[in-house]
Amino acid sequence: MPALGLFGGTFDPVHFGHLRLATELGEAFHLEKVVFIPAGLPYHRGRGAHATNEQRLTMLKLATARDARFDVDDRELKRAGNTYTYDTLVEIRKERGPETPLVFLAGTDAFARIDTWHRWTELFELAHFAVAVRANDEAWFSKGPG
Repeated sequence: MPALGLFGGTFDPVHFGHLRLATELGEAFHLEKVVFIPAGLPYHRGRGAHATNEQRLTMLKLATARDARFDVDDRELKRAGNTYTYDTLVEIRKERGPETPLVFLAGTDAFARIDTWHRWTELFELAHFAVAVRANDEAWFSKGPG
């Protein structure tokens, strides 16, 4: 069964790097789709996005429209209050069932702080994590995570 890629973030704004990462990881992991999930109000970010939720959603839909392997899920934008990756993964796991592999895409910057995420130790029971190392991330290359 093909895996489903999940790519969360504020996407404020979405840019070529996001699209390239989604393409590369989709190909590397033979993902059925890569679903972009714009964050509603990420509690650990300390501020809202610069663009409105509607603007970020519109930007994502426009940016991903040309690639049939991409999709956009706005569930976190519809959620009231703080949004948590844990809640989103639980919902998607229920929708897709236990047999569908879920791969959550994250950059080293986000993954380095995963221990600050809500119910972070349980995230690994819900999805696999694929961590993209940026070319200029000297700390990661020299010593690894943490």
